Amino acid sequence: MICLCVAPTQICKRGTATRWCTSHWIMAWVRARIAVQNTASKQAKKLQHTDLIKDFMNKRIDFYFDFTSPYGYFASTRINELASQYGHHVDWHPFVGEQFKPTNSGTGLSQIPVKLEYQKRDQTRTAQFNGIAYTEPSVQVLDARYASRAVMWAENKFGENRSIELAQAIFKAYYVEGKNIGDTQTLVAIAQSLGMDAEEVSTGISSANTREQLRAEIDLATAKGVFGSPFFLLDGEPFWGFDRMDQLEAALKRKTEAA
Repeated sequence: MICLCVAPTQICKRGTATRWCTSHWIMAWVRARIAVQNTASKQAKKLQHTDLIKDFMNKRIDFYFDFTSPYGYFASTRINELASQYGHHVDWHPFVGEQFKPTNSGTGLSQIPVKLEYQKRDQTRTAQFNGIAYTEPSVQVLDARYASRAVMWAENKFGENRSIELAQAIFKAYYVEGKNIGDTQTLVAIAQSLGMDAEEVSTGISSANTREQLRAEIDLATAKGVFGSPFFLLDGEPFWGFDRMDQLEAALKRKTEAA
């Protein structure tokens, strides 16, 4: 067979030739270059993937909230929108504020009558000022552990978006509709309204796994210095209170401009 290459006077017999013709050398060189480029491309993609992970982890806000905290509810209506304006993602962390009493030995507002009256007035005023739907809860004292477990179960079962949806529905049920979210059947009904299976929700709330998960979340929050609701962490910097969200936004703006 005659090889029509740039060296036409040379006969190339595939598999038996003692040396390749120019066209075969070119093809071998091309294949080698493609292999090198493919390797480089894979390495570049791997580095790009690593950079994306670092960028994603660097643009996160930890949001700690207690379902019995009206200010935690107020913050829940704003935090996702605020974060998205600056390209950040929010990790929602339900916890139970009562668990912090050993750390916070001071007397709370609700235990001092004159401060309690001010607190009620301030909550209503704050909601009105910010255009947030709010009705003073008819049930003032309740166990928020079940609501927190329900949200954790939902995240384990369905993922983050659905768990946030459930958390927002629980907040609304308590602070707008006046429902008792300390009652497991109420929580099951709320989850069921979102298309979740009632039996699975009930089992999830009482499971040993979610109980342990909540305890671990509280321990981790304590280790990070969390002591109230709402509480935000941006790159390790703490912001406590709904009235500190302006400062949180200022920090986000500085971070974005410096990037």
